[in-house]
Amino acid sequence: MAAVDRVAEDLGLVSRETATIQRKAKRGPSGPTGQFNLRATVADMNEFVDWCGRERMSYREGFGKLMEMK
Repeated sequence: MAAVDRVAEDLGLVSRETATIQRKAKRGPSGPTGQFNLRATVADMNEFVDWCGRERMSYREGFGKLMEMK
């Protein structure tokens, strides 16, 4: 096993057993969440991202605001 570890280290691989995983600093949403993927034009996506940035909202919060407008 030591030989395998040396070869992996020579290749620049990091052991999963000793790797430090950074945890998210933000609290999660207060309720259940779902996920979906969306295909949209780059211009529309950029506008959404810019809007969320200007309003200082997460994308989840921005999506919620859009849903309130319906």
